[in-house]
Amino acid sequence: MGEIKSEDKFYYEFIDGELFKNIVDILKDTINTANFVFTSNGIAIDVVDGTSISLISFFIEKEMFHKIEI
Repeated sequence: MGEIKSEDKFYYEFIDGELFKNIVDILKDTINTANFVFTSNGIAIDVVDGTSISLISFFIEKEMFHKIEI
């Protein structure tokens, strides 16, 4: 997986924008770093807590979006 460059563009429009807000709110108090992988099938998120004890991994399926452009 490479770094996102300024010429790389992607667009995801959630059906329910509160979903992403809630995900970020939950993760922000638990972790320092998260890996988001954006694909045409949805968004994969993998995070490890600050003590490297807990792994959180989940996938937001494309059905949760009005629109995805990659």
